[in-house]
Amino acid sequence: MGKRVAKVEGNKMLDMWGATDGLMRSELPDKVIRQAQLGHSALIVGLPTSGRSRLLTVVGKKLRELSYNVLTLTGSRAAIDQPFSSLTLSGIDVPGLQPGFPRSGVMASLADQLMERLPKHGSVLIIDDLDEMDQATISVLCALRRRHGTPMILSCLSGFPLSKATMDVAAVAQPCLRLQLPDLLFAEVGQMVRPLLGGRVDQTAISQIAALSGGLPGLVEAIVAGGVEAGRLVEHQGQWISVGDLYGQNLGAALLPLLRTLDQGLMEALVALAKVNGIEPAHADQLVGHDAIDALMRRGLVRLQVLGHHPCLYVYPLALARDLQEEPSFGASIESMGSGRPATIIDKVQVDAVALVDSMAQAQAARVRQWLANWQEQPDAKRARPLLAAVLDAGDLPMAESVLAQTVVSGSSDDVARFVALKASHLALFKGDLPAALVLLRDQLGQGLALDALLLASMAHLTLLSGQIPDDGLLASLAPLAENQAVATLALAEIQLAAGAIDQAGRTLAGLPVITAHSGAAVKTLASLQQILTGRLDQGVQGALGLVEQAIQSARFEALVDNAYVAILGMALQGQFHQAETLLEIIQHLPGRCPAAGDFRAAAIFLGAVLARFQGRADYAQALVHQSQVGHEAVGPFPGMTTGPQAGATLTSVLSSWARVDDLIDRGLLTAAVFGAVEAAEKSADQAVMQRLLTLADRIEGPTLKALLAYAAALCSRSINAFPEVIAQLAASAGAVDAIRARVSYALLLRESGDMAAWIAMMDQAYEAAGLVECRCDGIFKRAIDAIDLSPRELEIACLVGGGMSPARVSNSLSVSGRTVEAHLSSVYRKTGATGRSDLSRIVRSWLTLASGTALTRQMVLAAKETDA
Repeated sequence: MGKRVAKVEGNKMLDMWGATDGLMRSELPDKVIRQAQLGHSALIVGLPTSGRSRLLTVVGKKLRELSYNVLTLTGSRAAIDQPFSSLTLSGIDVPGLQPGFPRSGVMASLADQLMERLPKHGSVLIIDDLDEMDQATISVLCALRRRHGTPMILSCLSGFPLSKATMDVAAVAQPCLRLQLPDLLFAEVGQMVRPLLGGRVDQTAISQIAALSGGLPGLVEAIVAGGVEAGRLVEHQGQWISVGDLYGQNLGAALLPLLRTLDQGLMEALVALAKVNGIEPAHADQLVGHDAIDALMRRGLVRLQVLGHHPCLYVYPLALARDLQEEPSFGASIESMGSGRPATIIDKVQVDAVALVDSMAQAQAARVRQWLANWQEQPDAKRARPLLAAVLDAGDLPMAESVLAQTVVSGSSDDVARFVALKASHLALFKGDLPAALVLLRDQLGQGLALDALLLASMAHLTLLSGQIPDDGLLASLAPLAENQAVATLALAEIQLAAGAIDQAGRTLAGLPVITAHSGAAVKTLASLQQILTGRLDQGVQGALGLVEQAIQSARFEALVDNAYVAILGMALQGQFHQAETLLEIIQHLPGRCPAAGDFRAAAIFLGAVLARFQGRADYAQALVHQSQVGHEAVGPFPGMTTGPQAGATLTSVLSSWARVDDLIDRGLLTAAVFGAVEAAEKSADQAVMQRLLTLADRIEGPTLKALLAYAAALCSRSINAFPEVIAQLAASAGAVDAIRARVSYALLLRESGDMAAWIAMMDQAYEAAGLVECRCDGIFKRAIDAIDLSPRELEIACLVGGGMSPARVSNSLSVSGRTVEAHLSSVYRKTGATGRSDLSRIVRSWLTLASGTALTRQMVLAAKETDA
């Protein structure tokens, strides 16, 4: 139950830009409005009676006062199965519901309608009750966000599982601030009650209302109305007072929405807990089961309070607990809204990142205190091992050196060998002295197969973390031991993954002689990475996420960053940007004091920068690049996917460096070299380095690496004919994002060859494929926009004419001569390859909308249409 306590005490949603704890309700509208002004979205989560709709109403009013164009849509539980019901209920005409209108044109027509109502700048889309919105409307809104970038202010129920609607929209709304709507404080309850009753209110009455409602505004209103109706709230000598108990069974209608996400099993568990309201966690587990308690706590219906030294679970709010104690008749009508999707750490982490990391640090500190006390009683190698491992994980260098200096190296050979391995890690990772660490380990060899396997595996692992493949002599000594020693097998698989031998690594892991508790997590980490590098992205990501959760629960920082890095790599290939950013938020707040964890942390943050570049968020990408360099000089972690950029480097300079690829080849990190070659080849060609990598192609295994290598080679050789097969390989094994990148590269080569019709068609395909990725991929199209190199005036005229204005009308609108317009238009046609207005319209309405300046032009088009009308 200890882990559950940590989850509840930090029950705040993730916030990309800092913790949200301590916010008053009165501060929330301004915080949400600031998000919209930055062009970012916000997700407000809370219980059904927590006042989410009221907050959105206030935000909408204030935005309109600031001259924003605001469109509000609301989900309807009653109409959730009716396509486009949320749009029609908001007064938007749906052409597909009209006789004779082709169904195939519905989505495009609706997107156009919304874009006309929501110009790209100065517009905000508010969506209330997102989890009750029909899927057809969700599809339209997702398409609008991907292509238009309109900030969204969303509201939905707290708790999990999240609805499909919420997951779909959250995927495209990034960057998105997530706020858990706080309960009203006592003073805020009083501020709300006084206007409802129209006068002064006795503090005792306010206390009763606050206690019963739990600070939920909807219940505050219901309790006040019910109290007045029942004669329990009366006015006496100019002040409202309570006469008796303000609880009444007429609150049932107000409480029913709190229960609508519960199935029958959870409903029965909640009733059982309400009947013994105030039960110790261990007894609650016995009463209804651990899983039921966790599910109810995630939904906010059960909370943990500590009275004195005794933690107890209570049904929340108190009015609901009392209603359930009365044997409610409405339980059988409750419907489950579970999505059936397996929950992952992305869903389960509801604490903000700062609180989560702090909780891990506290758990780790408690563990260190216990081991320190044991070691102080008898400072031998056996008791030093767990203590030293923990302080190295925490990056506590002074304590590590104290333990190393005072430990009496005695005990069994196994204890001594493991202690020496930790001492070598201190030398290699903290002191940067790999040669001394290898000598220390080598001097301990000759004590038997098991201990030699441990020592050689440590030598190989430290060498790899220091940025190079172990030499042939070490590999020759390690390989025979891998046949019957698990630790040697793991070290060998790790090296194979870094060296590009992905299939061989899979066979090595499959032949692991024995999996112990010590090696089990490491096996799963390497297996997840191997799955990602063989195109089994879903399996690899899910496996890594499960290990992330285990690392959080066991408060182990190094294991957390190792597996988070693996998961983010897989997510980057899949285009799961919003999930990657959730993990990134946690990693950014980790202390990063342990060099091994620090390397993975820096590499994960750098991967985040690459994802931000894919999304077109250049400033955020560069900020992450800067953060990834802080205190980071070594080469990145196994399998060497990323190298630490030098101080002052930009994302472009790091990714486009053929010298970096050449260096990775020198050090034997072929997996890293393949990834690096793709990035470098998209900027320039270096036939010499590319040919050097191709001569090692027989060592590079796995469909993902082979597809990426083929892509880099086709880019360098500018082989147009190779691209159709390359794109197919990438889509099948490397993920959607790299396939989109390859389509853009193919299109650019077609343009260079003069095949302008094929260029336009391929860009259409790339943009269509980008629309299927769960988050915006605007940045991937920057190379195409840069290549056509339209001047600001040409871009303006292209958008106006492509948007439907005649050249004459453009001339009048811009106050330039018709000849000038025709000259610019001719240049636009030449650069874009468009052969007429139809082609130009396709370009303007798709990927060219991602160019700077198109938002202003779109507003001009709409204004011109209104004038013509």
